[in-house]
Amino acid sequence: AELLVRCSKGLSSLLLNRFKKVVALIDQKTNKPYLTVEEVRTALVKLRIEIPEPLPLPANRTLDDLTGVEFESLIKALLIEMGFQAELTEVTGDGGIDIVALLDRPFSGGRYIFQCKRYSEGNLVGAPAIRDFYGAVMADRAVKGIFITTSEFTTQAKEFASQSGIELVNRARLNQILEEYKVHTI
Repeated sequence: AELLVRCSKGLSSLLLNRFKKVVALIDQKTNKPYLTVEEVRTALVKLRIEIPEPLPLPANRTLDDLTGVEFESLIKALLIEMGFQAELTEVTGDGGIDIVALLDRPFSGGRYIFQCKRYSEGNLVGAPAIRDFYGAVMADRAVKGIFITTSEFTTQAKEFASQSGIELVNRARLNQILEEYKVHTI
């Protein structure tokens, strides 16, 4: 969507026209309910539509500079880049779930739920937070629950997660994944 908006200079009629051309160019036989960034980029190149560079965010923006909502949006962008359909939940009353994501793949596909905590490095995520999230995963009947933090997890949190099947992603692992998929905060 961002690529199409940039290529349309904010004009809705031009955006709709370019979106229709891009969708027509991408093979509809896959019957996918989403388009990847690379598919859109390739279609735009084939249509000879120039892709302007994105406006830069302020320099030196790090995970620590993001608000909680911005951090959740960053994770959503990462999931979309990874091939998920992802939606943020409501800020309040989310039942311990920040993002619901669907993956349309054989064997590993299904509904995934995510909890995102933007904590300072010394503020560790404890076992009670993981237990609460596990309850949300079980109630939701998701394929998998993934807890992501900008900090680290306590030993008890790691032990509970390994017993319950919750995947934990700490700051170091998150940075690796963001780099791998070239999703950046700056």
